[in-house]
Amino acid sequence: MLRISKRQMTTEVKRRFLENLAQTANTIPKHSRLSSKIPSTMSVLVPLVEVGDSGELHAVFTKRSRHLKSHRGEVCFPGGKQEENETPEETAIRETIEEMGIDDSAIEIWGHLRPVVTRHLTSSVTPIVAFIRSEDYLKQLKVNHHEVQAVISAPLLNLAENVGYTQFRNPKMKYRIPVFRPTVFKVTNFDFLNFALDQGFRSSELELKLRKSFPKRIKSTRASNFPKSNPNST
Repeated sequence: MLRISKRQMTTEVKRRFLENLAQTANTIPKHSRLSSKIPSTMSVLVPLVEVGDSGELHAVFTKRSRHLKSHRGEVCFPGGKQEENETPEETAIRETIEEMGIDDSAIEIWGHLRPVVTRHLTSSVTPIVAFIRSEDYLKQLKVNHHEVQAVISAPLLNLAENVGYTQFRNPKMKYRIPVFRPTVFKVTNFDFLNFALDQGFRSSELELKLRKSFPKRIKSTRASNFPKSNPNST
């Protein structure tokens, strides 16, 4: 078995990705329910980056803000809808810059995968695989916290070793998708204020509902109920 260092892994992953992409790009069988009638109107960036002194290859995700109207609080890849006359690559890069505030010179496009249909079968998403040239770029992000609560990276090997599958059905089709449960991950650019305000709002909302349902059992939460802070604590 060939043994490679974590830093050598990036070169090997890129080689295999491009090789497999060339072999399968024109051989994917078409499904009657996933015909060309479904437009590819969205794209996401699948960013990979070498992390730490060992250069272990990580995938980079964003955790969406809970204040968004759709997909709030979900962990996903950066991306969004294509604008007029945009290519999937241009959309993925533009959306990543808008969400994460990363420098466009940091992004090296490797190629794109076949579009994935959305669960409502109304459009599809094109994944664009890219490499972030240095971990330092992640330390210099200017994250748009209106859309993103945190940036998360997880080792590719750890993701591959902790994968399961789940199934969904809708009136038109049944599909099976992977579920990743990483045991190792790194969180950067966490918006604590966004999180604290969100948790505070949700807790207050819950208390009001409980008080209305059980007025005799649930007492109002007052400042005096909280322990006093210790100014000498760290």
